[in-house]
Amino acid sequence: MSMCVWLDKIMKARLRKEDVFMQVHPVLKAIMDMAGEKFIIIRDDTEIEEIDGMRNKDQYSERRYIAVYPHIDLREGDWLRAVTSGDEFYIENKEIEICDSETFQGRAYYLTKEEWEKSPQKISGETSEKTEHDLSSDHIRASNSRR
Repeated sequence: MSMCVWLDKIMKARLRKEDVFMQVHPVLKAIMDMAGEKFIIIRDDTEIEEIDGMRNKDQYSERRYIAVYPHIDLREGDWLRAVTSGDEFYIENKEIEICDSETFQGRAYYLTKEEWEKSPQKISGETSEKTEHDLSSDHIRASNSRR
């Protein structure tokens, strides 16, 4: 018997009516209740909503992620800010984990704010802005020199 099936049988009693609507796996709900923390989703510099999540690491790839309920609207490029610690995480991508043919959890793979500051995503964004600015300046200088 897999760990998910065993825990599922134990935790069925903890499943609430609203969890059925959102299709929350009872094992995930129990884990979030015991070890989860609150995060704020930030999209385009706007706080979207407060969610439950839990920091974790993939046992095979060792990639770090924040486990979230699978129905949460979390997108690549969003930020998560831990309510208690204030730690900030840039979301690189979100995947859905399937356990015993059932949707189990969302995995929001992340970079810490410090890692993101050094990342190609941030550097390429700054380079693009500088390139556009430099091209505009070059065009103005070239136009002025023709006069």
